[in-house]
Amino acid sequence: MGADDPLIAGGLMSQALCGVHAQAARRHWWFQGRRIILRSLLATLLPPGPERLVVEVGCGTGENLAWLSQDYQVLGVEPSPPAAGEARNQVAT
Repeated sequence: MGADDPLIAGGLMSQALCGVHAQAARRHWWFQGRRIILRSLLATLLPPGPERLVVEVGCGTGENLAWLSQDYQVLGVEPSPPAAGEARNQVAT
């Protein structure tokens, strides 16, 4: 994937790549395992609570935001419009 790759236009995730990434991030064992580890570490450093805010810069399609929103207020920052839209949908559900 280079700068002229149609899946990455202008350095941002395309709609096609966004869908592929969202599927993998929801189902692949590596992403699921990473979330379990991160949740444990985060709970130690920042105990869950409705007044606690977690900001994820480069949130991609929002899978981390979705599970974090169960225990924290969340704010995601994502420059790719298709990925940001998917992240909004993840947190809204």
